[in-house]
Amino acid sequence: MVKLIILDLDGTLADSRADLTDSVNIVRARYGLGKMSPRRVASAVGQGVTHLLMHTIPAACRRAHPEFMKEFRSTYWKRCTMKTRLYPGVVSALRKMRGTRMTVVSNKPRRPTERILVKYGVRRLFRVVWGGDDLKRKKPDPWAIRVLMRRFRAKPCETVVVGDSRFDMEAAKRAGVRAVGVTYGFGTRGELKRWKPDFIIDRFSALPAVIALLR
Repeated sequence: MVKLIILDLDGTLADSRADLTDSVNIVRARYGLGKMSPRRVASAVGQGVTHLLMHTIPAACRRAHPEFMKEFRSTYWKRCTMKTRLYPGVVSALRKMRGTRMTVVSNKPRRPTERILVKYGVRRLFRVVWGGDDLKRKKPDPWAIRVLMRRFRAKPCETVVVGDSRFDMEAAKRAGVRAVGVTYGFGTRGELKRWKPDFIIDRFSALPAVIALLR
């Protein structure tokens, strides 16, 4: 029986690509840098703000202007729900699974993570919401998974990680828990398949049926 579901946010529950791209490009423009495409920005998402800026802001600019991090956080906080939307089927699927303990673990900072979930009325469905600033070690490290399993007294076979990236799949494998990869997010099917998740789904609405099969 599945006792604990650990969900990613960006690319799994929420399509945040546009707000992330706009925020990166606003900060870049302040320093005379050209725009980056949503695809380029999305490829840098998954390991937290520091990693995102390392791959979207030239090193020379970061050294000359160390305030990039502060500016990006401030800009993204203001914009994080402007264009971000939950993927189709997320709300109804979450409601179907509300009898199971559900949590969110994102490498994104907690404030915008919470803000997105509150805006779309699903925050109350999660027992725990952690952002990257809550984590002793970020994904793909399995630290958060192990802590949550202890908190909710769930065995590895009773725990499922759901995510769109190799960071989610690697964290699940290293923790010895079950994994469900989603193909509609920022990662690719090939990337997911390399980590051999228990299931790969093309839409979030399929998740309740998958969870039922794992019981």
